[in-house]
Amino acid sequence: MSDDSYDDLSDEEFKKKVNYKENPDGSVEFNDLSKIADLSADLPESESRDKKSESKPKPNPKKYKNKNKEDEDGRPIFYANKFNGYNISDFELARKTLYESVIIGRQSCYIYQRDNGELDIIDEIDDFDRRIQPSSRHSRQAKARTFDFTSKEELEKMWQDVDSMTIDDFYEDIKSIFSKYIAANDDVIVFLSATTIFTYFIDRFDIVYYPFIIGEHGSGKTAILDVMDETAYRTMMSSSQSEAAVYNSLGYIEPAQQTMLLDEAHIAKGGMLEILKSGYDKKGKVHRVQDTTSGRIVIEQSTFCMKILIGDRHFEGEAAKPVNDRCFEIKASPTKIKPPMLYIKDVLRTKNAIYYQNELAEMSNFRRYMLLYRIKHYHKNFPKAELSVYNRDRELVQSVIELFHDSIHLNEIISSLANLLNEKRHRKNETKDAILCKIIKQFSDINNYPCDVDLRLKAKIIEKVNSRIDKDEVFGVANEWIWTVFMEETGAQWKFQDKDGLPKKTMMTSDDYGEFATNALTNIMGGKFGGIRDKFTRIERGFIFSKKMIDNLVESYATNDNLSIIKFHYPDKTETGDS
Repeated sequence: MSDDSYDDLSDEEFKKKVNYKENPDGSVEFNDLSKIADLSADLPESESRDKKSESKPKPNPKKYKNKNKEDEDGRPIFYANKFNGYNISDFELARKTLYESVIIGRQSCYIYQRDNGELDIIDEIDDFDRRIQPSSRHSRQAKARTFDFTSKEELEKMWQDVDSMTIDDFYEDIKSIFSKYIAANDDVIVFLSATTIFTYFIDRFDIVYYPFIIGEHGSGKTAILDVMDETAYRTMMSSSQSEAAVYNSLGYIEPAQQTMLLDEAHIAKGGMLEILKSGYDKKGKVHRVQDTTSGRIVIEQSTFCMKILIGDRHFEGEAAKPVNDRCFEIKASPTKIKPPMLYIKDVLRTKNAIYYQNELAEMSNFRRYMLLYRIKHYHKNFPKAELSVYNRDRELVQSVIELFHDSIHLNEIISSLANLLNEKRHRKNETKDAILCKIIKQFSDINNYPCDVDLRLKAKIIEKVNSRIDKDEVFGVANEWIWTVFMEETGAQWKFQDKDGLPKKTMMTSDDYGEFATNALTNIMGGKFGGIRDKFTRIERGFIFSKKMIDNLVESYATNDNLSIIKFHYPDKTETGDS
């Protein structure tokens, strides 16, 4: 008998099947609305349900299905790649056991380290009011790359081998792998190597950066993604992935379930941009409505994980600025100019597997040993690094420096990060915001304007400023003056003209910045720069700026601090420094 057939059931069996419920007001409810008519015939008239009754129809359980299965005790079954009981920000209060899902032979299970240091295997996790099973058992969920072992014996041998391995061993191995397949300078190879190891520990830290590999077709950027796919932690590669797919793949259990490799990332917009904006922080979450048999509920999902991006260009538009700030841009080099030792696509082709068995085994063993190293050292106490850089720069580099705090290759990694930071600052100094800020700064000296101005308008602005209580702390600038200098410095031109051939001062266009509205610039001046909009004359508008705020902004754009470690603060209060 199918699940939808109730013809052979008794009344009592049928009531139980559809969760028949009598309400105090005399109405009745069922989970399956298609059987209301059949059951109503056998009920007292007072309990019979009229089609036009005031009772609101309940959701059809065939239309809305709870995404979580339940066991025989009614406990929901969740799926997770890894689990350590993370549900609060205080790591010390979280569960002290890390479970990682693997496949042994053909059986999916969890492995973890006992208190005595031995490895143990369990089929699933019994977590109080729920059961947690490996994601690889979920038949319809997109799966991250799994860790496969041929047998329990192989797993146990590798567990013993990893005892003698250090983070420096893994760093040297992965650096050798990248050097073999990627044609890039030393800074890029070092950065990619450190990042690959970092993917195995990001859930031990609060902030993550986004590597963004940028290049034209044929530049070799996908080769970097292919190597990361073979070596990083639980990778899932996709192109033009939707936000719904990201939410479902990250699951409901805890952050950093996988490493996302996003191709064509530069076209991201809307929901995907919001994921990237919030997903750098361990506290980053989204709240979504889910339909269940019990009605609509709000669920919380984490967006935190390492995301490695690849695209033809960086993100564009004001909405994408927070994401660009979180990225380290890596320029891919054309392989025709500097070919790699081996082409990763040749190695990964199935038909070539017999010729590249050693290369494939090298990458596979790196991943598996790295996972076991993660399990052994997951609860290690990492120091807090006090650095010579501040704010966003510090957030970008602090976690990976703390991970490699005791590595003999730390200085090499710091040098690579410092060069990438300087490149990032240089690009930031070339943005419209930076140029605009420097132009405004030039107008703070009323005796040395950077362009010719209407003297009557200048007198009006000075009069307006002098009428303020804080006249010594502010200065005024007309929009017209800013546009004049901005166009001179950037080569921008007005895009549209009116019927008399005069420019419509609403839209500019330039070779470097494309098309942009003057409203976008005034929004920056009124928002980021803290300017107060003012109407100096009947037609001339502009802003009143704080001298101190503009000075600080100009200084922030010009910041070129060298990255170095001042000291490490360890949990036992010992300190080392001046690296």
